[in-house]
Amino acid sequence: MPKINKTSLVQHSAESMYELVKNIEDYPQFLPWCEDSSYLTLDDGSIIATVNVVFKGIPFAFTTINFNEPPSKITMKLSKGPFKAMYGYWEFIKIDKNSCKINFFLEYSFSNFIIEKTTGYVFSEISQSLMDSFIKQADKIE
Repeated sequence: MPKINKTSLVQHSAESMYELVKNIEDYPQFLPWCEDSSYLTLDDGSIIATVNVVFKGIPFAFTTINFNEPPSKITMKLSKGPFKAMYGYWEFIKIDKNSCKINFFLEYSFSNFIIEKTTGYVFSEISQSLMDSFIKQADKIE
C-alpha cells in the first residue's frame, strides 16, 4: 500500500494552517487539479468531504469522513471513491504563535488493477505535492 509521510516547518501559526486545510470549499481556488469540492457537517461534528479531481485529463472523485480536532489535527478515512482503502491525517504542532510543524500522512490502495494503472500515478503526484500547495497558499494570504 503506497504511503506518503511529509513534514515541514512553516512560518505560519498552527491555527491558520489548520483552517486552510479544514476549509474544503476553498480548494478549487488554489489547487489547480481540484475542479470542485463540497462538504457536509454531521451531528457528531465529523465532516463528509468530496473532492472532484481532473489531473492530466484524468477525472475522478473521492469522499472522505474527516474528524477535526481544532487546531491540531484532521484525520481522514475513505467513504467512497476509486480506493479499496485510504487513511490519512494532517497534524499541526505549534512551535510559537507564528510558526508550526506540519505532518501529513496518507496511505491508500486502489480497488482494482485497472483503476490503479489509470489513476494511480495521478493520485501519487497530487498527494506528493499537496503539502507544498497548502504552504504556498498560506504564504499568499498571510
